[in-house]
Amino acid sequence: MSVAVASASQKLAKEVCDLPLEEVACYLCQSSERKLLVDDPPFQVHLCSGCGLGYTSPRLDGARIHEIYGDSYFNSASAEAYGYSSYETDLEGYLRTFRRKAKVISRHVAQGPVLEIGCAAGAFLEVMRERDHEVWGVEISRGILEAARNRCGFEKLFCGRLDEVVSELPKGRFDILAMFDVIEHLSDPLKELALCHELVSDGGVLVLQTQDVSSRTRRMLGSKWHHFKQLEHIYHFSPVTIRDLLGRAGFEVVELTRRNAGKYVSFDFIGERLHRVAKIPRFLCQPLHWMGRRYLYVNPQDEMLVIAKKVKKPAG
Repeated sequence: MSVAVASASQKLAKEVCDLPLEEVACYLCQSSERKLLVDDPPFQVHLCSGCGLGYTSPRLDGARIHEIYGDSYFNSASAEAYGYSSYETDLEGYLRTFRRKAKVISRHVAQGPVLEIGCAAGAFLEVMRERDHEVWGVEISRGILEAARNRCGFEKLFCGRLDEVVSELPKGRFDILAMFDVIEHLSDPLKELALCHELVSDGGVLVLQTQDVSSRTRRMLGSKWHHFKQLEHIYHFSPVTIRDLLGRAGFEVVELTRRNAGKYVSFDFIGERLHRVAKIPRFLCQPLHWMGRRYLYVNPQDEMLVIAKKVKKPAG
């Protein structure tokens, strides 16, 4: 089934890559009983009636969804629905965000090598290097990876999916393995987490951030929730389902917080999201765009920062 052009998401899918769609059941419990959350043809977002996992079905084919994460993803003309409007332009916001998160991580692991999956332009790696960690990174988009290499002089960066480069990474080496805003994009997150488990040192931690579909913000905004981006966000976790997923992968959650999951965002970004969520006309948001790259810490309490320690071999 090919992606056609009958809705905004559909047109965007066509522009990004003409990929087939697939129907899927719940990833965690395989139930087909579900509640419809979003109807955005050709996509739909559902909430599993069995375990509470949110997931997109139909969605872009899981075996090929990685193809949408090219250089255009980080310089998207339609960032409300797909990607980032200008990732590198907002680096100051990411640096401030990760300096705040690094304080939380250091309560669990204060030193040792760091590996980030989905390192983008390297803001988290830059922050951890400031704290005297050895840093490694994996990123699927070559353009943004080269920007990180050129800007910061990082040497241990690898381009590709984790399964493509894992043989080049030392097993059991990393005291901190980070995945920020990544897990919700992966068609088979348990497969990815199994690889992560091999890379994390005994006593090391996995750090991830993802959206919380059970949050009050999501329930208030309904289908207008800003994390409903059907091309890329194919799973929507909650505290219950992310603990379940990580437990199956051999990790035990030691901290799960919404309070420390906020981000520094530009006023330009706030204007973009107000247009999407509240349907405020763009011209009314223009004063925010004039303020541009000034940053404000925002936390609508609809994301989770999760820290999990490696405890056993993954199930299965």
